[in-house]
Amino acid sequence: DEFLSTLSTPFLSGSDLSHLDCEVLPKLHHLRVAASVLRGYHIPATYTSLWRYLHHGYNHHVFRRSCPPDQEIVLHWAGRPDTPTISTENHNMLTREIPKFSFDIPALAVPVKIEN
Repeated sequence: DEFLSTLSTPFLSGSDLSHLDCEVLPKLHHLRVAASVLRGYHIPATYTSLWRYLHHGYNHHVFRRSCPPDQEIVLHWAGRPDTPTISTENHNMLTREIPKFSFDIPALAVPVKIEN
């Protein structure tokens, strides 16, 4: 979050997606989705620069068209031997659900002190 706060552009290398962003954004999104379901971990809303970066990715047509649904991300990571598994019931439920995409970001209100 600290590094991302130093950027003056929406993406890592400028105002549009670069190869580097195409490597980093999907990994961050996978982390967000899989860690939430498999570990109960949620990226803190206070990481505003990280959320801003994800927001720009979520609103870019290339990212939106190429991103798999949340269910596929969870099933991929749950099927690996080095990550927690999910129950057969949850697995079956995920395969039957309508595809869901977590492109939302938290709204964080920061109090502003108004001096007279």
